[in-house]
Amino acid sequence: MVPVILTLYAGEEDHAYRLAHRSQGVTALRRPQIERMAHEALDQGVLLTAEDLAFRIFSVAYVPSVGTCGHWPCRTSLCHFARSIHYRTLL
Repeated sequence: MVPVILTLYAGEEDHAYRLAHRSQGVTALRRPQIERMAHEALDQGVLLTAEDLAFRIFSVAYVPSVGTCGHWPCRTSLCHFARSIHYRTLL
């Protein structure tokens, strides 16, 4: 495993986004948070897995759209791997 530093909550930026999408609740904030953290990890040479996002970061059993990873880099979409924790660095 390779340690990385990720920004879970970006303060004013995230607060403003949450207020702008108030009707969708806190879950509306999750997508930009995931995208930001995926890019931060990639900048540090690491691709996150679905397990990283769901369990290690958000402490939930499931993160919506993680199978396709949307428009952000993840190990499943870039390396064509299924859920696994064997490789943590960019291949």
